[in-house]
Amino acid sequence: APRKQIETAAGRINAIDVAAPIAHGTLGVVHVGMDWGSIERTVQGLRRSMLLWSAGVAAIAIVAGFVLAAAIVVRPIRSLTRVTTDIAEHGDLTQRIEIDSTDEIGQLAASFSRMVGRLSAIHGSLKKSAGVLNHSVVQLGSSTDEQEKAFGLQAAALLQAQATAQQIKDGSVRALERAGAVLKAAERAADLGRTGETAIETSFAGLSDIRGQVAQIAEQIGSLRTWIDQIGRITETVKDLADQSNMLALNAAIEAVRSGEHGKGFAVVAREIRLLADESIRATARVREVLGSLGSAIRAAVSLTEQGAQRMEAGLVQVRTSGESFRELSSSVARTRDVVRDIAAAVDQQHAGIDAIFGAVTEVTANMGQAQTRLSGTVSATAEVKAVSNEILAILESYRV
Repeated sequence: APRKQIETAAGRINAIDVAAPIAHGTLGVVHVGMDWGSIERTVQGLRRSMLLWSAGVAAIAIVAGFVLAAAIVVRPIRSLTRVTTDIAEHGDLTQRIEIDSTDEIGQLAASFSRMVGRLSAIHGSLKKSAGVLNHSVVQLGSSTDEQEKAFGLQAAALLQAQATAQQIKDGSVRALERAGAVLKAAERAADLGRTGETAIETSFAGLSDIRGQVAQIAEQIGSLRTWIDQIGRITETVKDLADQSNMLALNAAIEAVRSGEHGKGFAVVAREIRLLADESIRATARVREVLGSLGSAIRAAVSLTEQGAQRMEAGLVQVRTSGESFRELSSSVARTRDVVRDIAAAVDQQHAGIDAIFGAVTEVTANMGQAQTRLSGTVSATAEVKAVSNEILAILESYRV
């Protein structure tokens, strides 16, 4: 209730207003006078007494709290400290914390127990994984060793293949050069064939002309024979010279036979005929025999001319046959040239293919070298992983679960 001062007959006093029913339930205000000084002194005394009592109770509570803390907090914390020390120094994850309280310390101990259990589970899983990793690393090391050996063999095989490809490439270059030389030779042979064919045709034409001239000579000799027959009828009066003329004509025939076609003996015969003619002027008796010998010579010349014509005809047949054979040979050479040209083109294509193969083998060899380098890096990395795995296993072996 609010305090106030009111005026009374006795003077001003301290009072408080208190609501109270006055009549028929109607509220009114009752002024209650009080000695505020006395009340305040009493309150101050009570306040000092309560402070003293509170201090005593607080001291008792503090002492009791320390005692309870020693019993409830310190022992569990010591237990936690012992367990953590064993775990940290000895790796003993088999430690268990026996704290039954449900307060914060108990919750901390329970959480720590769960953490230790979780660490034990993680230790087992990690140890298993490390074992699997170590086993895998060992297998990987074996595989990489085998791969390294295989790569070494493959690299050696590739080097040998590269050397073989180089030899094949060199052989292909030589084959290409030889094919070019053969093609040039075939071209020259084809040109010579065409030239020879032209020469044979020219020879055939010349022999045909000679055959015509021989035929004309035969006709002229036939005319001469007619004249000889007429002269023979005239020289019947010169029978006395027949023996000597016959001998000279015989000698002329022998010379003509020895000389063959060239008729070297005809000069001698002609000379003798002139002599006989001179002698015939002096002695017509010789004319008959000279005419007889001349007739024999003419007959021999006709025979030789006919034989020459036959031989010329046979020669023409042979030349014609040779021309046809040479023409066939020229055609065969031309076909051979075309085949050689195709072979040269094929060898050129083969050389291009071999060159491409050599380039591919060279590139594969380079890639194999790079692969060997990478494999060496893999082997080093595998060794490092194995070392790390062994370290992890050694660390895990230091813990007891």
